[in-house]
Amino acid sequence: MKIAIPVEEPSGLDAPVSMHFGRAPFYAIVEVDLKAGRVLDVKVIENVSKHFGGGGTPAELLVGERVEAIVVHGLGAKALALFQRLGVKAYRAEGASAREVVERLLAGELKPLSEGWCPE
Repeated sequence: MKIAIPVEEPSGLDAPVSMHFGRAPFYAIVEVDLKAGRVLDVKVIENVSKHFGGGGTPAELLVGERVEAIVVHGLGAKALALFQRLGVKAYRAEGASAREVVERLLAGELKPLSEGWCPE
């Protein structure tokens, strides 16, 4: 499974999780094997969506990366609905770093995000 985590810097699993999904400067794309409980691959991409002067939405950017789930602190209702329509699962992030978030995902501790909420 490929997951995306909005992060503040391009330092992979050590990056702090961003509080704002769409305005996160980077996304950690983490491929995990849920059955084996391990990380297979990690890469970081820059957020080049319309929020940063590029084109398209963050959702379109991540679907282009074949992301199957996102793990976020907050996500607006419109963005959540878009991800749901695209078949991308959303989970509420618990943890300060991408590594902590992934560990909790692998342990089955993250809760699905069922309604939009943005901290700002």
